[in-house]
This record gives sequence, C-alpha cells and structure tokens, in this order.
Amino acid sequence: MAKIMDIGPATKAEAALAERRAFETLEGFLALRWRTGWAEGRTGCFVVRAGGEMVSSVFVVRTPLHWPQAHTEFDVGPGERALPVVEVACLDSLITPARHRRNGYAGALLEWVHGWAVETGLAGTALFSEIGTSYYRERGFHVLPMPFYRGPLSDGIGRSAVEGRPFRVDDLERVAAVYTAAARRVPLSVARDVDYWLYHLDHSRFVGDLHSDDPDPWDFVVDADDTRAYVRSRSDGDIFTVLEAACLPGAEGLLMALLESGLRRARESGCLRVVLHLHPAVAEPPGLVLRETWYETFLVRPTVAEEGVFALLASGEAAESPATHDSGSACRGYIFRPDYF
Repeated sequence: MAKIMDIGPATKAEAALAERRAFETLEGFLALRWRTGWAEGRTGCFVVRAGGEMVSSVFVVRTPLHWPQAHTEFDVGPGERALPVVEVACLDSLITPARHRRNGYAGALLEWVHGWAVETGLAGTALFSEIGTSYYRERGFHVLPMPFYRGPLSDGIGRSAVEGRPFRVDDLERVAAVYTAAARRVPLSVARDVDYWLYHLDHSRFVGDLHSDDPDPWDFVVDADDTRAYVRSRSDGDIFTVLEAACLPGAEGLLMALLESGLRRARESGCLRVVLHLHPAVAEPPGLVLRETWYETFLVRPTVAEEGVFALLASGEAAESPATHDSGSACRGYIFRPDYF
C-alpha cells in the first residue's frame, strides 16, 4: 500500500537533516558553504514526508538570472541585446535516501517546487545534474550544454607576464560592472551584485588548501589600471579551472593576458590540467579542446511558454544572438556558471 505523501517547507530539524544528508552524499561538496553566506536569505528547503518520515529533500535558491526572452529592447549598444533579470528557483542537493528510492518521491518534489515557483512568480526552475539529463528532460527541463576548453597545462601555455593583480574590496563595484556588461549579453548567466562578489572574495580558493579559512586573493585577478577585465579561477589538486573571464567591450586582449598570467601561476604551482569557461569574445586558446559533458550541463524548466527560445539555446542554433560564438562550423551558446563556491 502506497504511503501518503506530504510535501512542503522543511522544519528546522528537517532542514538540518537534509543538510547532513547532502553533505554525506556529496562527500563534503563545497557548495554547502554558500548557504551561510551570500545566498542565505534566498535559500529554502523543501521536503517530502511519507509515513511520518522525511523521504526526500531539496534546497532551493531564488537566483537572479539574465533571461533569454524572445522580445527584448536593444539598449546595450548598437545591435546588442539587453536581457531582463528574473529570479528562478535554482535547485541544489536533491536527495532521496537509497531505501526510499523508486517510489516517485524526487519526481513529486520536483513538480511541487515547480508549482511553488509558478505561484511565487519565478521564471522557472533550474539545476545542475549529476545523474545525466534524461530524468529531467522527461519532466519538462531543457538541456543547456556548457561548452568549455580542456587539456594539458603544457609549457607552451601561459608564459606571458602581465600587469595583473588580485582585486581588492574597493574594486568590487567596478568588477560587478564589468561582469554585468558581459553577462547581460549572455542568457542564463547569474545577475550578481556587489555583496555576491564580496562573499566570494572572502571565500576564494586558488591553489591553497581548499578547506582553509584563509582566502587566497589570487582567485580573482583584475588588470592593474582600470579594472576593465577580471578572471575568477580555482584549483582542485592538479586541475586549474577558470570559472569566469569577463571584460568590458574592447578589452578582450587584456582579458587574454590575464588568462595567460593565471595559467603561468597555475603551472608554477604544480597544476597539470586546465579547464576554461571563456567569455564568447575571447579567442580559442591553443592546445586545448572544446568539450561538452553532462556533468557540465545546466537544465532549465521555464514557468511560461518559451519553448522556442530554449530549444534554440539548447541546440546552439541561435546564430542571431550575441550569446553565441563561432567555433569551427558550429555556433555554441555560453553560460556563466551559476555556482556558489
């Protein structure tokens, strides 16, 4: 006999249990740190109860995104699309303990959260998948591949010396402005304010100890003069990852120089491989391969009918959009990572 499900906001004790389950399941996933930082006021926990027990849980962050609407004003510049900012329910740590799986609890929770998003006036629900995409595609999610460059960090990469420096607190407003100038041309990038960057400046982790409480300012690098470009990076063991690289229009060469500087520091620190998520205006780095994997895939389910827009973004066929870049014969979309670590 099927147990009757009750779905809704978690109690304080249930939220603590959901946090512990997520930490254990994801082996200490660093994203858990942001729940007591920048996103704390935007985060909720929802659970499924059956037979008096919490059988599934998920954390939801009301995340502001630059949204790919079909009809927008061209007010960024000549022929450049300005994207509106909306909030979506970004799901994290959807956990169902093994003994409760195959009962439809996670699917029911996804539907409930999506209904909550509709009632709350949010533009959609979104998540990163760690189990592939078919489960979510069957539930109305659109797959947005995230292209990135990957390859060995060879001696031929990153030899240039540039006038870059770690950014300081008094750079934050200009860094936020640089990001906004780039991100508002890029669908589904997170709209981040100064408080967001301040949090990440305090929690940056370059090649130092990822579990240390001492931030490494080299995680964020800006140009020495006028903060027209910045690079945000992270190192996990022997892998150097550029999470974001953004610049004002016309500063693409400076941005590339900052990337070269970061690659040089990474190699000198013992990194062997590199993963780059690059702004569309940046030239393809030599010696690296453009890749897509389901692990680097963002899924979005809009609350309103924008099927055509999302289908184009998912297929990379929206060639008229400034949010694409040419790589060989294919136009691929680009999404700034909406992560929180």
